[in-house]
Amino acid sequence: MGEKIIEIDNKIKHNQYRCPNCGSTEILYDKKNKVLKCSYCMTSFIDEKIDDIDISKLEGKNVGMGARDIKDDDIVTINCYSCGASIVINSKEAPYARCHWCNSILSLDNKVENGSVPDVILPFSVSREDAFNFMKDYISHEKFFSKKDFINNLTIENIKGIYLPYMLVDNNAHCLFEGKGEHEVDSYKVSVGKDKNGNTEYETRYDADLYSISREFDIEIDDLTVESSKDKENRFDKNKTNNIINSILPFDTENYIPFKSNYLMGYTTEKRDMNINDIENKVDVQIKDICRLSINKDLEFFDRGIAWKKEEVKIIGKKWISASLPVWIYSYTNKKKNKEVIHYIAVNGRTKEVSGSTPLNVKKLIIFCSIIQLIVLIIPILFFIRIIILDGMTLPFYTLLVFFPLYLVGIIIFLIIYFTHGNRYARHYYEKDTKYRLYNIKRNQELIEKEYRLSNSYMYGANNKRRDG
Repeated sequence: MGEKIIEIDNKIKHNQYRCPNCGSTEILYDKKNKVLKCSYCMTSFIDEKIDDIDISKLEGKNVGMGARDIKDDDIVTINCYSCGASIVINSKEAPYARCHWCNSILSLDNKVENGSVPDVILPFSVSREDAFNFMKDYISHEKFFSKKDFINNLTIENIKGIYLPYMLVDNNAHCLFEGKGEHEVDSYKVSVGKDKNGNTEYETRYDADLYSISREFDIEIDDLTVESSKDKENRFDKNKTNNIINSILPFDTENYIPFKSNYLMGYTTEKRDMNINDIENKVDVQIKDICRLSINKDLEFFDRGIAWKKEEVKIIGKKWISASLPVWIYSYTNKKKNKEVIHYIAVNGRTKEVSGSTPLNVKKLIIFCSIIQLIVLIIPILFFIRIIILDGMTLPFYTLLVFFPLYLVGIIIFLIIYFTHGNRYARHYYEKDTKYRLYNIKRNQELIEKEYRLSNSYMYGANNKRRDG
Protein backbone atom coordinates (compact mmCIF):
# COMPACT_ATOMS: atom_id res chain seq x y z
CA MET A 1 0.00 0.00 0.00
CA GLY A 2 1.70 3.22 -1.21
CA GLU A 3 2.08 6.12 1.22
CA LYS A 4 0.74 9.56 0.34
CA ILE A 5 1.55 12.59 2.50
CA ILE A 6 -1.41 14.91 3.02
CA GLU A 7 -1.50 18.37 4.60
CA ILE A 8 -4.17 19.97 6.74
CA ASP A 9 -4.26 23.54 5.43
CA ASN A 10 -3.84 25.77 8.46
CA LYS A 11 -3.20 28.96 6.46
CA ILE A 12 -0.09 29.81 8.47
CA LYS A 13 2.81 31.37 6.64
CA HIS A 14 6.43 31.62 7.74
CA ASN A 15 5.86 30.10 11.19
CA GLN A 16 3.75 33.05 12.32
CA TYR A 17 0.02 33.16 12.94
CA ARG A 18 -1.15 36.76 12.74
CA CYS A 19 -4.30 38.60 13.77
CA PRO A 20 -6.44 39.10 10.65
CA ASN A 21 -7.30 42.61 11.88
CA CYS A 22 -4.01 44.18 13.02
CA GLY A 23 -1.33 41.64 12.08
CA SER A 24 -0.07 41.04 15.62
CA THR A 25 1.34 37.66 16.62
CA GLU A 26 0.15 38.15 20.23
CA ILE A 27 -2.78 35.79 19.86
CA LEU A 28 -3.88 33.81 22.90
CA TYR A 29 -6.65 31.35 23.63
CA ASP A 30 -9.50 32.95 25.59
CA LYS A 31 -10.44 30.06 27.88
CA LYS A 32 -13.64 31.70 29.12
CA ASN A 33 -15.14 32.44 25.69
CA LYS A 34 -13.33 29.58 23.92
CA VAL A 35 -11.99 31.72 21.09
CA LEU A 36 -8.64 33.02 19.92
CA LYS A 37 -8.11 36.65 20.90
CA CYS A 38 -5.60 39.27 19.81
CA SER A 39 -3.90 40.85 22.82
CA TYR A 40 -3.49 44.20 21.00
CA CYS A 41 -6.74 44.97 19.15
CA MET A 42 -8.85 42.49 21.18
CA THR A 43 -10.31 40.95 18.04
CA SER A 44 -11.81 37.50 18.66
CA PHE A 45 -12.07 34.81 16.02
CA ILE A 46 -12.79 31.09 15.77
CA ASP A 47 -11.01 28.59 13.57
CA GLU A 48 -13.17 26.84 11.04
CA LYS A 49 -13.66 23.10 11.16
CA ILE A 50 -11.89 21.08 8.51
CA ASP A 51 -13.85 19.70 5.59
CA ASP A 52 -13.02 16.02 5.83
CA ILE A 53 -12.57 13.75 2.85
CA ASP A 54 -15.13 11.21 1.63
CA ILE A 55 -13.96 8.04 3.34
CA SER A 56 -15.67 5.83 0.75
CA LYS A 57 -13.23 7.23 -1.86
CA LEU A 58 -10.18 6.72 0.34
CA GLU A 59 -7.46 4.64 -1.32
CA GLY A 60 -4.00 3.61 -0.25
CA LYS A 61 -2.14 4.82 2.82
CA ASN A 62 -2.62 8.52 3.51
CA VAL A 63 -0.50 10.11 6.22
CA GLY A 64 -0.87 13.62 7.61
CA MET A 65 2.28 15.71 7.73
CA GLY A 66 2.10 15.69 11.51
CA ALA A 67 1.77 11.89 11.59
CA ARG A 68 5.03 11.18 9.80
CA ASP A 69 7.73 9.21 11.59
CA ILE A 70 9.38 10.99 14.49
CA LYS A 71 13.00 11.98 13.96
CA ASP A 72 15.58 12.04 16.70
CA ASP A 73 16.55 15.68 16.22
CA ASP A 74 14.27 17.83 18.38
CA ILE A 75 16.23 21.05 17.75
CA VAL A 76 14.71 23.09 14.92
CA THR A 77 15.90 26.41 13.51
CA ILE A 78 13.30 28.74 12.01
CA ASN A 79 13.48 32.25 10.60
CA CYS A 80 11.45 35.09 12.06
CA TYR A 81 9.47 36.59 9.19
CA SER A 82 9.21 39.94 10.97
CA CYS A 83 12.91 40.70 11.52
CA GLY A 84 14.79 37.87 9.79
CA ALA A 85 16.48 36.49 12.90
CA SER A 86 17.24 32.76 13.12
CA ILE A 87 15.62 31.27 16.20
CA VAL A 88 16.26 27.81 17.66
CA ILE A 89 13.27 25.92 19.12
CA ASN A 90 13.51 22.72 21.12
CA SER A 91 10.38 21.00 19.80
CA LYS A 92 10.55 18.43 22.60
CA GLU A 93 9.81 21.15 25.16
CA ALA A 94 7.31 23.32 23.25
CA PRO A 95 6.28 23.87 19.62
CA TYR A 96 6.53 27.65 19.96
CA ALA A 97 8.94 30.36 21.14
CA ARG A 98 9.35 34.14 21.13
CA CYS A 99 11.81 36.00 18.92
CA HIS A 100 14.40 37.62 21.21
CA TRP A 101 14.86 40.51 18.77
CA CYS A 102 11.36 41.66 17.77
CA ASN A 103 9.32 39.77 20.42
CA SER A 104 7.09 38.08 17.82
CA ILE A 105 5.62 34.69 18.70
CA LEU A 106 7.01 31.96 16.45
CA SER A 107 5.64 28.44 16.12
CA LEU A 108 6.22 25.15 14.36
CA ASP A 109 2.72 25.12 12.93
CA ASN A 110 4.00 24.45 9.40
CA LYS A 111 4.70 20.79 10.30
CA VAL A 112 8.46 20.39 10.52
CA GLU A 113 9.91 17.05 9.52
CA ASN A 114 10.60 15.68 13.01
CA GLY A 115 6.98 14.77 13.77
CA SER A 116 6.72 17.14 16.75
CA VAL A 117 3.70 19.07 15.48
CA PRO A 118 0.28 17.40 15.18
CA ASP A 119 -2.12 17.94 12.30
CA VAL A 120 -5.20 18.92 14.29
CA ILE A 121 -6.31 19.99 17.73
CA LEU A 122 -9.44 20.13 19.86
CA PRO A 123 -9.20 23.16 22.19
CA PHE A 124 -10.35 22.90 25.79
CA SER A 125 -14.05 23.69 26.20
CA VAL A 126 -14.30 22.52 29.86
CA SER A 127 -12.93 24.99 32.41
CA ARG A 128 -10.60 24.04 35.24
CA GLU A 129 -13.32 24.95 37.77
CA ASP A 130 -15.86 22.68 36.09
CA ALA A 131 -13.33 19.84 35.87
CA PHE A 132 -12.62 20.24 39.59
CA ASN A 133 -16.33 20.00 40.42
CA PHE A 134 -16.75 16.92 38.21
CA MET A 135 -13.84 15.24 40.00
CA LYS A 136 -15.18 16.10 43.46
CA ASP A 137 -18.57 14.70 42.57
CA TYR A 138 -16.96 11.55 41.17
CA ILE A 139 -14.86 10.71 44.24
CA SER A 140 -17.76 11.45 46.61
CA HIS A 141 -19.16 8.04 45.65
CA GLU A 142 -15.92 6.24 46.63
CA LYS A 143 -14.85 8.56 49.44
CA PHE A 144 -15.46 6.20 52.36
CA PHE A 145 -12.82 3.61 51.44
CA SER A 146 -10.36 5.99 49.73
CA LYS A 147 -7.13 7.24 51.28
CA LYS A 148 -7.55 10.50 53.16
CA ASP A 149 -4.51 12.16 51.52
CA PHE A 150 -5.94 11.41 48.08
CA ILE A 151 -9.16 13.24 48.99
CA ASN A 152 -7.42 16.18 50.69
CA ASN A 153 -4.94 16.74 47.84
CA LEU A 154 -7.71 17.13 45.28
CA THR A 155 -7.57 20.90 44.98
CA ILE A 156 -8.07 23.08 41.97
CA GLU A 157 -4.34 23.89 41.96
CA ASN A 158 -3.46 20.19 41.61
CA ILE A 159 -5.50 19.73 38.45
CA LYS A 160 -3.50 19.97 35.23
CA GLY A 161 -4.76 20.67 31.73
CA ILE A 162 -2.83 18.47 29.31
CA TYR A 163 -2.95 18.06 25.56
CA LEU A 164 -2.30 14.36 24.97
CA PRO A 165 -1.17 12.89 21.63
CA TYR A 166 -3.47 10.62 19.64
CA MET A 167 -3.76 9.22 16.15
CA LEU A 168 -7.08 9.53 14.33
CA VAL A 169 -7.59 6.82 11.73
CA ASP A 170 -10.14 6.79 8.91
CA ASN A 171 -10.60 3.47 7.14
CA ASN A 172 -12.31 2.32 3.97
CA ALA A 173 -12.64 -1.46 3.77
CA HIS A 174 -14.45 -4.31 2.00
CA CYS A 175 -15.52 -7.20 4.24
CA LEU A 176 -16.60 -10.79 3.70
CA PHE A 177 -17.84 -12.97 6.57
CA GLU A 178 -18.91 -16.60 6.07
CA GLY A 179 -20.10 -19.16 8.59
CA LYS A 180 -23.11 -20.77 10.25
CA GLY A 181 -25.79 -19.37 12.52
CA GLU A 182 -28.70 -20.66 14.60
CA HIS A 183 -32.21 -19.32 15.10
CA GLU A 184 -34.27 -20.54 18.04
CA VAL A 185 -37.60 -22.07 17.02
CA ASP A 186 -38.90 -23.39 20.34
CA SER A 187 -37.96 -23.99 23.99
CA TYR A 188 -39.65 -26.41 26.39
CA LYS A 189 -39.21 -28.44 29.57
CA VAL A 190 -38.40 -32.15 29.47
CA SER A 191 -38.28 -34.72 32.25
CA VAL A 192 -34.78 -35.96 33.09
CA GLY A 193 -35.59 -38.28 36.01
CA LYS A 194 -36.44 -38.18 39.69
CA ASP A 195 -34.73 -36.47 42.60
CA LYS A 196 -34.07 -38.12 46.01
CA ASN A 197 -37.60 -37.33 47.14
CA GLY A 198 -39.17 -38.88 44.08
CA ASN A 199 -40.09 -35.57 42.47
CA THR A 200 -39.74 -35.23 38.71
CA GLU A 201 -36.79 -33.08 37.58
CA TYR A 202 -36.97 -30.96 34.45
CA GLU A 203 -34.47 -29.28 32.15
CA THR A 204 -34.96 -26.83 29.29
CA ARG A 205 -34.40 -28.02 25.73
CA TYR A 206 -34.25 -25.97 22.53
CA ASP A 207 -35.17 -26.54 18.90
CA ALA A 208 -33.28 -24.43 16.36
CA ASP A 209 -32.73 -23.93 12.65
CA LEU A 210 -29.13 -24.03 11.43
CA TYR A 211 -28.27 -21.72 8.51
CA SER A 212 -25.34 -21.21 6.24
CA ILE A 213 -24.65 -17.46 6.26
CA SER A 214 -22.52 -14.94 4.39
CA ARG A 215 -22.39 -11.16 4.53
CA GLU A 216 -20.37 -9.03 2.15
CA PHE A 217 -20.29 -5.29 2.69
CA ASP A 218 -18.31 -2.06 2.53
CA ILE A 219 -17.57 -0.05 5.66
CA GLU A 220 -16.37 3.45 6.46
CA ILE A 221 -14.75 3.91 9.86
CA ASP A 222 -14.40 7.53 10.95
CA ASP A 223 -11.80 8.76 13.46
CA LEU A 224 -10.83 5.58 15.27
CA THR A 225 -8.87 7.16 18.14
CA VAL A 226 -5.74 5.54 19.59
CA GLU A 227 -3.08 6.76 22.01
CA SER A 228 0.30 7.61 20.46
CA SER A 229 2.24 7.97 23.72
CA LYS A 230 4.09 4.89 24.94
CA ASP A 231 3.45 5.86 28.53
CA LYS A 232 -0.33 6.20 28.18
CA GLU A 233 -0.81 3.48 25.55
CA ASN A 234 -0.02 0.70 28.03
CA ARG A 235 -3.36 0.34 29.84
CA PHE A 236 -2.07 -2.65 31.83
CA ASP A 237 0.83 -0.87 33.54
CA LYS A 238 0.64 -1.95 37.20
CA ASN A 239 2.34 1.25 38.34
CA LYS A 240 -0.11 3.65 36.63
CA THR A 241 -3.86 3.60 36.14
CA ASN A 242 -3.60 4.49 32.45
CA ASN A 243 -6.91 2.76 31.75
CA ILE A 244 -8.62 5.75 33.40
CA ILE A 245 -7.27 8.12 30.75
CA ASN A 246 -8.28 5.67 28.04
CA SER A 247 -11.81 5.31 29.40
CA ILE A 248 -12.79 8.99 28.96
CA LEU A 249 -12.76 8.58 25.18
CA PRO A 250 -14.32 9.30 22.71
CA PHE A 251 -13.77 12.95 21.86
CA ASP A 252 -15.96 14.97 19.51
CA THR A 253 -13.36 14.63 16.79
CA GLU A 254 -15.81 15.79 14.12
CA ASN A 255 -15.09 19.31 15.47
CA TYR A 256 -11.30 19.26 15.23
CA ILE A 257 -9.54 22.26 13.71
CA PRO A 258 -6.09 22.82 12.18
CA PHE A 259 -3.37 22.79 14.82
CA LYS A 260 -2.13 26.14 16.16
CA SER A 261 0.30 26.39 19.04
CA ASN A 262 -1.67 29.40 20.34
CA TYR A 263 -4.13 26.95 21.91
CA LEU A 264 -1.36 25.34 23.97
CA MET A 265 -0.33 28.35 26.02
CA GLY A 266 -1.26 27.85 29.66
CA TYR A 267 -1.47 24.08 29.31
CA THR A 268 0.98 21.19 29.40
CA THR A 269 1.65 19.36 26.15
CA GLU A 270 2.81 15.78 25.78
CA LYS A 271 4.65 14.99 22.59
CA ARG A 272 3.89 11.92 20.49
CA ASP A 273 6.58 9.23 20.75
CA MET A 274 4.99 6.42 18.72
CA ASN A 275 5.03 6.08 14.95
CA ILE A 276 2.37 4.53 12.74
CA ASN A 277 4.32 1.27 12.56
CA ASP A 278 4.22 1.02 16.36
CA ILE A 279 0.41 1.00 16.54
CA GLU A 280 -0.73 -0.22 13.12
CA ASN A 281 -1.21 -3.84 14.19
CA LYS A 282 -3.33 -2.71 17.14
CA VAL A 283 -5.40 -0.46 14.87
CA ASP A 284 -5.97 -3.27 12.34
CA VAL A 285 -7.22 -5.57 15.11
CA GLN A 286 -9.63 -2.89 16.29
CA ILE A 287 -10.81 -2.27 12.73
CA LYS A 288 -11.61 -5.97 12.35
CA ASP A 289 -13.48 -5.94 15.68
CA ILE A 290 -15.59 -3.01 14.50
CA CYS A 291 -16.36 -4.79 11.21
CA ARG A 292 -17.35 -8.03 12.95
CA LEU A 293 -19.54 -6.38 15.57
CA SER A 294 -21.11 -3.79 13.27
CA ILE A 295 -22.73 -6.41 11.02
CA ASN A 296 -24.47 -8.02 14.03
CA LYS A 297 -27.27 -5.46 13.69
CA ASP A 298 -28.07 -7.03 10.32
CA LEU A 299 -28.08 -10.54 11.83
CA GLU A 300 -30.43 -10.25 14.79
CA PHE A 301 -32.55 -13.12 13.40
CA PHE A 302 -29.77 -15.52 14.45
CA ASP A 303 -30.48 -15.11 18.14
CA ARG A 304 -28.48 -18.17 19.28
CA GLY A 305 -25.27 -16.82 17.72
CA ILE A 306 -23.08 -17.14 14.66
CA ALA A 307 -19.86 -19.09 14.20
CA TRP A 308 -17.83 -17.31 11.54
CA LYS A 309 -15.39 -19.59 9.71
CA LYS A 310 -14.07 -16.89 7.39
CA GLU A 311 -13.46 -13.27 8.36
CA GLU A 312 -11.91 -11.27 5.55
CA VAL A 313 -11.33 -7.52 5.91
CA LYS A 314 -9.65 -5.96 2.89
CA ILE A 315 -8.44 -2.44 3.59
CA ILE A 316 -8.83 -0.27 0.50
CA GLY A 317 -7.73 3.01 2.02
CA LYS A 318 -6.56 4.35 5.35
CA LYS A 319 -5.84 7.86 6.58
CA TRP A 320 -3.68 8.73 9.59
CA ILE A 321 -3.55 12.16 11.18
CA SER A 322 -2.04 13.14 14.53
CA ALA A 323 -4.06 15.10 17.05
CA SER A 324 -3.64 16.92 20.36
CA LEU A 325 -6.71 16.29 22.51
CA PRO A 326 -7.51 17.99 25.84
CA VAL A 327 -7.67 16.20 29.20
CA TRP A 328 -7.86 17.50 32.77
CA ILE A 329 -5.87 15.24 35.11
CA TYR A 330 -5.46 14.92 38.85
CA SER A 331 -2.71 12.46 39.80
CA TYR A 332 -1.85 10.96 43.16
CA THR A 333 1.08 8.68 44.02
CA ASN A 334 0.08 5.91 46.39
CA LYS A 335 3.26 4.91 48.20
CA LYS A 336 3.59 1.39 49.53
CA LYS A 337 6.58 -0.43 51.01
CA ASN A 338 8.33 -1.38 47.79
CA LYS A 339 6.10 0.13 45.13
CA GLU A 340 4.50 3.35 44.00
CA VAL A 341 1.25 3.39 42.02
CA ILE A 342 0.03 6.57 40.32
CA HIS A 343 -3.74 6.98 40.45
CA TYR A 344 -5.53 9.32 38.04
CA ILE A 345 -8.83 11.10 37.86
CA ALA A 346 -9.37 12.37 34.33
CA VAL A 347 -11.97 14.62 32.75
CA ASN A 348 -12.44 14.82 29.00
CA GLY A 349 -11.74 18.46 28.15
CA ARG A 350 -14.51 18.43 25.57
CA THR A 351 -17.28 16.00 26.50
CA LYS A 352 -17.06 16.31 30.34
CA GLU A 353 -16.74 12.52 30.65
CA VAL A 354 -15.03 11.69 33.96
CA SER A 355 -13.34 8.55 35.19
CA GLY A 356 -11.06 7.86 38.12
CA SER A 357 -9.02 5.40 40.12
CA THR A 358 -9.01 5.98 43.86
CA PRO A 359 -6.39 4.36 46.13
CA LEU A 360 -7.98 1.96 48.56
CA ASN A 361 -7.50 2.38 52.32
CA VAL A 362 -6.99 -1.32 53.06
CA LYS A 363 -6.75 -0.87 56.85
CA LYS A 364 -10.10 0.91 56.95
CA LEU A 365 -11.64 -1.80 54.78
CA ILE A 366 -10.33 -4.55 57.09
CA ILE A 367 -11.74 -2.79 60.15
CA PHE A 368 -15.10 -2.27 58.44
CA CYS A 369 -15.36 -5.91 57.35
CA SER A 370 -14.27 -7.10 60.81
CA ILE A 371 -17.07 -5.11 62.43
CA ILE A 372 -19.57 -6.54 59.94
CA GLN A 373 -18.27 -10.02 60.65
CA LEU A 374 -18.53 -9.51 64.42
CA ILE A 375 -22.13 -8.35 64.13
CA VAL A 376 -22.99 -11.33 61.94
CA LEU A 377 -21.39 -13.80 64.36
CA ILE A 378 -23.59 -12.55 67.18
CA ILE A 379 -26.58 -14.15 65.42
CA PRO A 380 -25.60 -17.83 66.00
CA ILE A 381 -24.30 -16.98 69.50
CA LEU A 382 -27.65 -15.49 70.52
CA PHE A 383 -29.42 -18.45 68.93
CA PHE A 384 -27.48 -20.93 71.06
CA ILE A 385 -27.93 -18.86 74.22
CA ARG A 386 -31.68 -18.88 73.70
CA ILE A 387 -31.76 -22.64 73.06
CA ILE A 388 -29.56 -23.50 76.05
CA ILE A 389 -30.79 -21.02 78.65
CA LEU A 390 -34.45 -20.45 77.82
CA ASP A 391 -35.37 -23.81 76.37
CA GLY A 392 -32.97 -25.93 78.42
CA MET A 393 -31.82 -27.80 75.33
CA THR A 394 -28.34 -28.86 74.37
CA LEU A 395 -27.22 -29.02 70.76
CA PRO A 396 -24.23 -30.93 69.33
CA PHE A 397 -21.27 -28.81 68.27
CA TYR A 398 -21.63 -29.65 64.58
CA THR A 399 -24.90 -27.70 64.41
CA LEU A 400 -22.71 -24.60 64.25
CA LEU A 401 -22.00 -25.58 60.63
CA VAL A 402 -25.54 -24.46 59.79
CA PHE A 403 -24.29 -20.91 60.21
CA PHE A 404 -21.14 -21.45 58.12
CA PRO A 405 -22.24 -19.02 55.34
CA LEU A 406 -22.48 -16.27 57.97
CA TYR A 407 -18.85 -16.78 58.88
CA LEU A 408 -17.85 -15.86 55.30
CA VAL A 409 -19.83 -12.59 55.05
CA GLY A 410 -16.92 -10.36 56.09
CA ILE A 411 -14.50 -12.10 53.73
CA ILE A 412 -16.93 -11.87 50.81
CA ILE A 413 -17.56 -8.15 51.41
CA PHE A 414 -13.80 -7.53 51.63
CA LEU A 415 -13.11 -9.32 48.33
CA ILE A 416 -15.94 -7.55 46.48
CA ILE A 417 -14.81 -4.07 47.54
CA TYR A 418 -11.10 -4.85 47.13
CA PHE A 419 -11.47 -6.01 43.52
CA THR A 420 -14.06 -3.45 42.39
CA HIS A 421 -12.76 -0.30 44.11
CA GLY A 422 -10.84 2.12 41.91
CA ASN A 423 -12.56 1.46 38.58
CA ARG A 424 -9.71 -0.81 37.53
CA TYR A 425 -11.67 -2.38 34.66
CA ALA A 426 -12.70 0.88 33.00
CA ARG A 427 -11.83 1.19 29.31
CA HIS A 428 -12.82 2.90 26.08
CA TYR A 429 -15.37 0.86 24.12
CA TYR A 430 -13.92 1.65 20.71
CA GLU A 431 -16.03 -1.10 19.12
CA LYS A 432 -19.21 0.78 20.12
CA ASP A 433 -18.13 4.42 20.26
CA THR A 434 -16.30 4.71 16.94
CA LYS A 435 -18.45 6.08 14.13
CA TYR A 436 -18.93 3.86 11.08
CA ARG A 437 -21.23 3.38 8.09
CA LEU A 438 -22.12 0.12 6.38
CA TYR A 439 -23.26 0.07 2.75
CA ASN A 440 -23.49 -2.22 -0.29
CA ILE A 441 -24.54 -5.10 1.96
CA LYS A 442 -24.96 -8.42 0.15
CA ARG A 443 -26.87 -11.04 2.12
CA ASN A 444 -26.96 -14.79 1.63
CA GLN A 445 -28.42 -17.35 4.06
CA GLU A 446 -29.75 -20.84 3.55
CA LEU A 447 -31.41 -23.32 5.91
CA ILE A 448 -29.26 -26.44 6.07
CA GLU A 449 -30.55 -28.38 9.09
CA LYS A 450 -33.27 -28.49 11.76
CA GLU A 451 -31.91 -29.25 15.22
CA TYR A 452 -33.92 -30.67 18.15
CA ARG A 453 -33.57 -31.01 21.91
CA LEU A 454 -30.43 -28.89 22.22
CA SER A 455 -29.29 -28.47 25.82
CA ASN A 456 -27.61 -25.05 25.45
CA SER A 457 -29.44 -21.75 25.07
CA TYR A 458 -26.70 -20.51 22.70
CA MET A 459 -24.83 -21.86 19.71
CA TYR A 460 -21.63 -23.82 20.36
CA GLY A 461 -18.64 -22.02 18.83
CA ALA A 462 -20.47 -18.70 18.38
CA ASN A 463 -17.89 -15.93 17.86
CA ASN A 464 -19.81 -13.03 16.29
CA LYS A 465 -19.56 -11.00 19.53
CA ARG A 466 -15.85 -11.63 20.00
CA ARG A 467 -13.50 -8.70 20.61
CA ASP A 468 -9.76 -9.17 20.08
CA GLY A 469 -8.49 -5.63 20.62
